[in-house]
Order: sequence, then structure tokens, then C-alpha cells
Amino acid sequence: MKMGKMVTVAIAAALAGVAFAEDLVLTGAYPVTVASGSTTTLSDKVTGTGPLVVLGGGTVALSNSGNDFTGGIIVSNGIVRADAAGSLGTGPISLESDATLRQVRFNANNATFSNSITLKDKTTSANNPGILALKSVTLAGTIAIDPDTPDIADCYLFIQSGESGNTSPKITMNGDIISKEGRVQLYSYGNMRINGRIDVKRMFFGGGFGVNGTIQLANPSNAIYTAQLYAADVSCLNTNVLRNCLLEFAFNAQWGANGHGFLSLNGHDQVFSALRSKDNNLSLTAYACGISTSATLPATITVNAYGLTENSYNYMQCRLAGPISLVIDGKIEGGRLYQGINHRAHMGTGTVEVCNGTFRCIKGATLQGITNVIVRSGAAVDLNAVTNVFSALKNIVIEGNGRFFSDTGCLTPVNCPNTDLIMDEESFFQVRTGVTNTVDHLIIGGKEIPSGTYTYNTLPQMRYESNPSYFGGALIVRRHHRGLVMKFR
Repeated sequence: MKMGKMVTVAIAAALAGVAFAEDLVLTGAYPVTVASGSTTTLSDKVTGTGPLVVLGGGTVALSNSGNDFTGGIIVSNGIVRADAAGSLGTGPISLESDATLRQVRFNANNATFSNSITLKDKTTSANNPGILALKSVTLAGTIAIDPDTPDIADCYLFIQSGESGNTSPKITMNGDIISKEGRVQLYSYGNMRINGRIDVKRMFFGGGFGVNGTIQLANPSNAIYTAQLYAADVSCLNTNVLRNCLLEFAFNAQWGANGHGFLSLNGHDQVFSALRSKDNNLSLTAYACGISTSATLPATITVNAYGLTENSYNYMQCRLAGPISLVIDGKIEGGRLYQGINHRAHMGTGTVEVCNGTFRCIKGATLQGITNVIVRSGAAVDLNAVTNVFSALKNIVIEGNGRFFSDTGCLTPVNCPNTDLIMDEESFFQVRTGVTNTVDHLIIGGKEIPSGTYTYNTLPQMRYESNPSYFGGALIVRRHHRGLVMKFR
């Protein structure tokens, strides 16, 4: 590099709004210092081995699509802005130091960038996201939080598409997103599509008032340990894009429709460790949270208890819509898995099948369109302070020592038209003390029980073995018949 060129660059970098007129050859770390609130544009070609270092808190804009420097960019304090495809060179980009503002900003429409982006040192924030797309862009490189980052458990990498008043940008991420300990949070005013593999311990979708864009997940090999939906629409474009994830719904009732968390399955099966709400205050109504699938594309949700502790209670304060199969397919060693639902506006139709663990409906929970309940041996359906939770029920099938029971806070949990109850001889069916429930047909051990009124004294299967005196209700058997499909196995 010529001495005169270095002097010219140093002077230009210190001034706001100055554009370089000659090629810049980087032979080592090269600092560009721009004052906060100001912008320096590098319109000349940047070549060499770099890296370029952004300092001062301002914006360094790169606008030459022919930039081919290989040393990368270190954003130590400020913003590096890509105004053209290829303008960031070919090297890695790192967000380093403890400065509040360290950001890669994409301002080139329909451009593709292959640079990797790594967060180091201090966390980024929602006000100053580490990655911000003001125009539609494709990111092909890996996005990561350095595992050696200090206090990594409290470290956030915020990635944002669009901004308030600018909801058209779309980020397409073809590279992997990796964070073994830190947290990755996606804000989408516009749209995000993640084609690369997500390997993240803690993932946050949305999180701000009015941040109502769509986030699409496409990679079936994703490994997301926990994920939280808060003011976000997440769409599954493939099977198992949330495999073994503990999916958590967060909401703010004061936000109304903006305080939502929606997951669209689009007919793609998913496997979760559990489904639950962030706030387990069961008096709250998460009317703006839900899981849905297309009416013509059924999907299966599997809950496998992976990573949960003994006697884990996991409640969903969200509504279910469409032909969804919900499956519990795992059992906690030494304890039981309880997967619960607490919401008043479920809109699915079909079957609940509990094959392992306990399915618990709590307080205001309703499954208005469910027509069939199947309880396998060793499993249970537990109704807790609910009224007519299965208002469209046609069949209850209880196998082996399976249990279907309700506590004293329940009113007529199966008192709906045209219901049949089919049980094995060792099965248990409980109705609330003092409450009469009605079924059309009662079949026990393959034999149909005659019409009539039966109490826990006259129909032993209505007893629960540990406390038979607790069940003092009655069952009226009459004559008659026969999706959201939910399975727990």
C-alpha cells in the first residue's frame, strides 16, 4: 500500500459522508472510525486480506459489488451496512467488544451474502439487533454465537427483518444458526425463512408489540432445545422442524391480537418434548395463542417427554384448530408426564388418544369438536374443574387399566348426545359425586350393559381403586351414532 493512499483513507474515514475514490487495499487490520449518527461510504473497491474494523459508533457503508477482501469485518462499535451484493467481501463478520451498537445492516434488495456472522462478547438488544435487513436479502453463511463468549447464558443475538412501517423485507437464511448456550431471537416485521439447520439451546420467536411478521422453518434436522412464541407467526414447512423442542407460548392479554403466538403446522408432523405456557397462572386466558393446521392437511404432534423432570406438569393455554393428532409417546422414569390444556376455544374435531402419561383438562378447557377419546392401558384422562369439556363426544374407549376420571369441580363431563362408553373389565371410569352422566351404550369386556341407571356401587368399573368412596355419581345408560385428532402415546 502506498503511503499517500493510507493518509487519504485515514482522513476520509474520520469524516462523515465522505466517499472513497480509489481502491482500498487491506494488508492487515484496518480501522474505520465514524462518529455516532454519521455515515462514511466506501464506494471504491476494497481488496486485500483485511480485516476492516468498524469503530466510533457510526455507519460504514460498503457499496462496491466488486469488493473481494478476504480478511472479513470486525464490528467493534457501530454499523457496517451492505448497499450492494458482494460489498461485504468474502471473509467472516464478527460483532465484538462491549459496545451497545454492533450491527450488520443489509440494504441491498434481493442480494445474496455468503459471509458468516458471529456474535462475541456483549449481548445485542432488540433496539440494536445484531443483524437487520431493511430490504429482502439471502444469507448463505453460518450465523452463530461464539461458545467462548463471556456470560454466554445471558447473551442474545437478535436478528430482525424489516422495521416498524417497513414490513416488506424478507430474510432467507440458507446457512446454519448455531448457539449451544446463548439465545437467538428472531424479530420479523416482514418475513423470515430459515432453510439452514438451527442448532440452538434457546430460541425466541417474536417478542415485541406489533412485530407481527411470519417466521418459516424448513429444515427437518433442526435441534432446538427450547423455543418461545411471543407476538409471532411461526410456520412449519417440513416435518420435525421443531423436533424434541420444548415449545412455550407467551402472551400479553393487554396487547389483544398483537400479544399472540401462533404455530401453523401446514400438515407437517412435529415432535415436542412438551407444550406449555410461559405463565402458568391458569386464571389467564391465552385467547390469542394457538396451534393450527390446514383443514385438508392433517398433522400429528408428538410429545415424547424428552428432557423433562419427574412429575412434570406442562399446561397449554392456547387453542388447537384443525385435524391435529397430539401424541404423548414417552414416560418419565420414576414419575408421570402430565400434558394439560387450559383454553376455552378449541376448534378441532376428531380423536384424543392417550397411550402413555396423563392428559389433563383444566378449569375452562374445552375440546368442543372432539368426537372420540381412547385411553390405553396405563394412561389416563383427568378432568379438573371443567364443565362439558367434550361436548361433541361420540365414543369413549378405555383399555386395560386405563382411567377416565373427573374431580369434584367437574359438571357432566360426558353428558352429551349419542355417547358410547366401551371399557375392559379392569378399566376405570369416574363421574363426579352427585352428578349424573348419560351414555347411549355401555360395553364392558365385550358385553353390552342393559339400559338403566348405575352408581359406583352397582357398576364397579366406575370406582377408582385408591379411593372408591370418592365417586358417588351415577351413569345412565340409554340406547341409540357414531378430524382435530389428538393422540397421547
